[in-house]
Amino acid sequence: MRRILWLVVLILVILILIVLGLIVTGNIDTIRQVTGGRVVIPPTMIPAEAGFTVPTPADGREIAILTIHLESNAAGDVERAELSDARIVQGYAPNVFAQQGGDWKVELLGNESASFFALDPRRAELEIVGATEADNPTTYEVAPDIEWQLVVPLYRDGKPLDINGVRVLDAEGNTVFSTDIAFDEWRRIGQAPQ
Repeated sequence: MRRILWLVVLILVILILIVLGLIVTGNIDTIRQVTGGRVVIPPTMIPAEAGFTVPTPADGREIAILTIHLESNAAGDVERAELSDARIVQGYAPNVFAQQGGDWKVELLGNESASFFALDPRRAELEIVGATEADNPTTYEVAPDIEWQLVVPLYRDGKPLDINGVRVLDAEGNTVFSTDIAFDEWRRIGQAPQ
């Protein structure tokens, strides 16, 4: 009986020391939360000020980062699309060529051609509070004026693409945006300190 009592006291002392250690080190936020029978560990957030270094590809792969200003009317049609910034940097792009669908089609034009799909960046999904599944609780709204950053891989399967332009088409096949790629100018901008 005494052994069991000592074992319980020892376990309580260990738990108290662990909690005190978490409080002293400032890690009390990482205590696991139990939700619905599952153990959930809160995600670790990295502050933007901390910076984040992305590895540079050894094979010189490049991506174009296009900032496109989109203006839409009340009906949701794009009235104006203008390139507000563009740069080419060495880097990895998301595997966009594997994506099977989306609202818009991005075409890479030139001696080679490639395309991928992208979601309409103007669409915001809204959930109607108190709606039932039968009421269709999710609806979409179109933001009338946005800046869209489109990352365009200038390579496929690790090899450079022989392209010279980018065109974005909506679901009906209408051209939303089109531009030639100014390789030399955009590379200079990409090398400038950001």
